[in-house]
Amino acid sequence: IICGIAGLILAKDLTFGNSTRMGAGYLPRVLSWGMGGLGVTIMVRGFFSGEAVETDFRYRPVFLILASIGVFGLLIERSGLALSVFVSTLVASSALREVRWIEAIIFGVVMAAFSALVFVVGLKLPIPIWPR
Repeated sequence: IICGIAGLILAKDLTFGNSTRMGAGYLPRVLSWGMGGLGVTIMVRGFFSGEAVETDFRYRPVFLILASIGVFGLLIERSGLALSVFVSTLVASSALREVRWIEAIIFGVVMAAFSALVFVVGLKLPIPIWPR
């Protein structure tokens, strides 16, 4: 809900447009409304479910998932798309206590190849795939 509200606040100065001529603020606002609505739905269902809330919060997975995003951001310009996706996938995979490293490496390779195909080949974005 908070992320949805923040998105609406950040997109308030962008032109909205309409569904046939979308402005710069159309997609951010629609996604923010969807995210906020989904958050409200989950919150209401949680209030009325009657289930006990698990209070055992684990910091390691949250830190490692956020670290994987940071690693991607730090590596993308220097290391290229494939290497940064691969490394950030390995960092995110280590958030699990019982990591299967062979599966994580295979998944990292698949994600790197898929990202290169979609963003560089398909969308023709000027992102280097490998280090320069």
